Amino acid sequence: MAAAVLVLVAGGFWYFNKPAASDYESVPARRGDILQEVSVTGRVKPSQSVELAFERAGRAVWVG
Repeated sequence: MAAAVLVLVAGGFWYFNKPAASDYESVPARRGDILQEVSVTGRVKPSQSVELAFERAGRAVWVG
């Protein structure tokens, strides 16, 4: 009975403490030629934009 409990405890400890599976693959870097080129045309649009309004117009001479 004690052996079964020990096996269950050890199995539970191993199951909950095993490292998580990674979603990426690691590959060593190496020198070589570029194999693929991407060329596109179009406009770039920001995901967010803000309009700024200032009380006075002018040029900043010093910020400190």
